[in-house]
Amino acid sequence: MVSSHPTICGHAFNRKFLDGQVSNLTAQSFVFVGPEKVGRRLIALEFAQKIMCQDLTKDEACGNCPSCLSLAKKLNPDLFEISFAGDTGDNETITDDDSEETVGADDNIVAPKKLAETKEIKVEQIKPLLEFLQYKPQLSRKRVVIVDNAERLNIEAWSYLLKTIEEPPPDSILIFLVTDIKRLPDTITSRLLKLDFTEIPLVEINKWLEKNFNNNQDLTEIAWRSHGLPGMALDLIANQEKLQWYRQTDKEFLELLTMPFCKQSPFLDKLAKLNSADIETTLLEWLFLLKYYLEERPHQFSFKGPPPKLTQKNLAVMAGDLSSFLDWNRRSGINKRLWLENIFLRQN
Repeated sequence: MVSSHPTICGHAFNRKFLDGQVSNLTAQSFVFVGPEKVGRRLIALEFAQKIMCQDLTKDEACGNCPSCLSLAKKLNPDLFEISFAGDTGDNETITDDDSEETVGADDNIVAPKKLAETKEIKVEQIKPLLEFLQYKPQLSRKRVVIVDNAERLNIEAWSYLLKTIEEPPPDSILIFLVTDIKRLPDTITSRLLKLDFTEIPLVEINKWLEKNFNNNQDLTEIAWRSHGLPGMALDLIANQEKLQWYRQTDKEFLELLTMPFCKQSPFLDKLAKLNSADIETTLLEWLFLLKYYLEERPHQFSFKGPPPKLTQKNLAVMAGDLSSFLDWNRRSGINKRLWLENIFLRQN
């Protein structure tokens, strides 16, 4: 039986599998793999609540036992959530799944107890986790640790955790959330039960939005812009300015494609002077729009704007050029303006 948490979209197979684990645990160490904002963290927390509940009924947490009540108040001492947010240079910091999963009513979750903004996680930063596991549950059936952005742990930190992952305390569960499992040592991944979380189909996200947010007039567009990530959809519902930014960026890009190169150049010069993260954000949206036109709009959503006056071949060439530029964007020593100008010169 899969519960109907209003902010969970999709992943029925994984959730059903985890419900089976609640009543018949076959592993104590898990790794949830998938893109940010796809829903890994919220499902990890749902699983944690069920496996911690003292009065579980038909794979559903009761909501009334001391464990569930303390979770609702974000005070349960048996849940340890640790999030490592890397400094990527973005203008806003999003802690996975992030912000998607902290939005919405009825979120019975505990806020992260530790937040370390760093590119590499060292042994010293995970010692509180192991200290937490030394104690028995106080209010719950199990103690649960959720490590977000776990791929940031360095090899020494993983080595330090290896014995705990191999032989966790009998009353504990470890859940690691990662976007790229290849960044974990083989000695670690071979000891974790792996669940893959993939993007949700647009139609499914659209139905989920209509069910839970039917007072919003932009749901079909928001579903389309979500990239298959429920958390992205929640971000756009909560932040109208972000939705307007996407619309304005699309409008400017389509106008840019109709200009002669002499008028394109000042805009490209301005773009090239942005920091790498802002350039990447803009170009990713351009690529998203190009994909929309290359697919000839096989969606419910109909983009409100004139189609670019380029052939499908030219659109494909531009998409390839922009993708190549993204690979180089964060590297030093490249002339970004020249690179961008060459991309647009090919279309003139």
